[in-house]
Amino acid sequence: MTVAVADIQNLIFSKFGVDINTENVFTLYRIDSPDISPEELEVQIQGAHKRWNLSINGANEKNAERDRARLEKADSYEAILKDVKLRKALFKYYNKPAETTEDAVISGGRSTNFAKEYFSLVATSKRITRADVDFFFNFYQAERENKKEILEMLATEFKVPGLGKGDLVGQEGTEEIDGRKKDNDSPLIVNLFQEASVLSISRAIQKYEEACKIDEIGNRYPEIRGGLYSLLGLTGIRNSKQFSEYISEKGREAYANRQERGADYIPLVDLYNILKRVSEYQDVVDNFSQFLLLLRYPKLTPYMFSFVDMKPSTLSGIVKVAKRDYGFVSENDFLLNYFNLIYKNFGISISNISAIINKAERKSKKDTDESVEINPIQEKILSLDIQDENRLDNRVEISVGAQILYWFVYWPVYLLYFLFEVAKAVFTRIRWLSIPGFVILFIVESWLVPKYWIDNLWVLRKIAVKIQWLSVLDEFLGVYGKNTAENILLSSVMIILLLLVYIFPPLFLSKFIVGFSDDFNKRFDWIGIERSFQGVIKNLRNRTEKRYLANQNYFIKSHIVKVVINVVCLAVLIGLFVLAPICIRKIHGKLDSLRGPIVDDAVTAEEENTADATEGKEGNTASAIVTGESDATDDAALDTAVMDENVSEKENDSENDSVDHDVVIIIESTANIRSGPGTDYDIVATVTRDDELAATGYHGTSLDGFTWYEVYIDDEMNRRGWLSQTEIEFK
Repeated sequence: MTVAVADIQNLIFSKFGVDINTENVFTLYRIDSPDISPEELEVQIQGAHKRWNLSINGANEKNAERDRARLEKADSYEAILKDVKLRKALFKYYNKPAETTEDAVISGGRSTNFAKEYFSLVATSKRITRADVDFFFNFYQAERENKKEILEMLATEFKVPGLGKGDLVGQEGTEEIDGRKKDNDSPLIVNLFQEASVLSISRAIQKYEEACKIDEIGNRYPEIRGGLYSLLGLTGIRNSKQFSEYISEKGREAYANRQERGADYIPLVDLYNILKRVSEYQDVVDNFSQFLLLLRYPKLTPYMFSFVDMKPSTLSGIVKVAKRDYGFVSENDFLLNYFNLIYKNFGISISNISAIINKAERKSKKDTDESVEINPIQEKILSLDIQDENRLDNRVEISVGAQILYWFVYWPVYLLYFLFEVAKAVFTRIRWLSIPGFVILFIVESWLVPKYWIDNLWVLRKIAVKIQWLSVLDEFLGVYGKNTAENILLSSVMIILLLLVYIFPPLFLSKFIVGFSDDFNKRFDWIGIERSFQGVIKNLRNRTEKRYLANQNYFIKSHIVKVVINVVCLAVLIGLFVLAPICIRKIHGKLDSLRGPIVDDAVTAEEENTADATEGKEGNTASAIVTGESDATDDAALDTAVMDENVSEKENDSENDSVDHDVVIIIESTANIRSGPGTDYDIVATVTRDDELAATGYHGTSLDGFTWYEVYIDDEMNRRGWLSQTEIEFK
């Protein structure tokens, strides 16, 4: 009999009931080579029996139970070893090179082959983190045997940080993963199922595999060979409540067999107990149809749980796994009958894989000969109407008043949900800014750069006229060619330079926006977070309905306090966002009116001193004229007084020109006249270019250091306002 290495696992399991990936018969019997004589083989067999019997009678109950099971299956082990061809094929299977193992086993084995395949596929979707490694060892507990080698592989080939030598990822002894505490009242989950639910399914699969190895169970339940879903026989189960009742019944039957026929049925009892607990988890209740898919295709579950963002390469890898492990006949078969029905619910934000899915759907509709038929049982599993029926069955009609109270009590949740949707709409569309960003930067460069350096791309129009183009080359490169070849070379340099200046920066900005958008959105599972909000709202709604149904009379009274608090909070928010700016503006205006305009004290004092000096000189002149003294002395005094007066008038005019001006002219296209010297004052009027206004003679300095001049707004000079020095000039 010739045994193919690839088929040996199924052959031995079907004929002897031994899973060679979890039980190495060469290790059990301490055999180092397949070339062993019958006498030597018998010695090793007797030695193994002796060790196991000693262990059974020893004090370690765990080892005793393990070796008792081995002794019960000794006939199967030894039948394998006594078949020479089968023994050599099995030894070759255990010791085949890791690089030749194309289809690595899901659990067990002595290589990093499967782990490498798994993490290579995960790496096509995102950067592998410590959490991904922990999840891997918790889901695939048999891989802990190769933990050291896998961690080294992850550290060297995948550059996963935080995996030190003493770092025990996926700690041993996490036996009751399915019993991990779950907070069903908190639906804040990103993936469709919480990690504890996914690991519980993994634990159930392990119990199923243990049950498959027991002949007693195989004889009692022949359907167990067809897979877990076949064993459970879930046809007709449409919601979690029916599932829980059905599993409870099956569990009682298994427990009765365990009491009657012995400990062989313990794995089967554990299997039903795990599924019973899982059926009560809130995420399973809310997504029951997808939960059935996890049971039907469990080898795909960890991939779907781990991915953040799907890409074509990721999808191709999953298709390969689906074809190999579950016999999907084509990519279209997988897309239409599995992936397309659940990918939205796993928090996977679609990117360019939507085109692949649409293509598969069009091909299925167009080519009926190649269309994929859906198995009737699978069609029931994938029916998305199941969840709708659950919701309709459990809905409770509440009164209008109770609904109003509900909205007043939980409006902050809806407001937060609305803000999240706004953020999602903005950030998931950042990549749309790539083209506008390119255009804007290109226009800015084309306008700004020519002022300081090189002309924009419009200068390329001159390349058609030789004289003009040579002038451009001479202007910007400082040289032009002596012949055609040199001119072509210099022109190429000029064109490359223009492209570097005007095209590459906008192109880089565009690429940066796209890359930033993709990287940013990969860090946020928008669909998963949105589902979390929907879960919160759904829980609040269900809780409200239950309380209303339990005690309708007390319902309104129990919510009054919350309603009052939320109404007060709503009023405070309105005050902050609407009334507060208005109040601040009014208070600021009143303070300004009490303070008056800011006037330059130094200039005012100078004006007063000038006025006093002028009055004194005018008084002296008048006194000299009234005395009426004749003679040359009087004439000389009069001439001196008149000259002094003229000089005083000129000096006074000069001083007034430096401080006060009669008329100002507007030099801007439009200018705002404000109630005080500064832009923080209200606008009282608007003037246009070349308008002339009379100045009052007062000016002041604003907080930003600019000088402002007071002017008359109307011809009657009843209204006043202030203009900045940047907007006027003096006539």
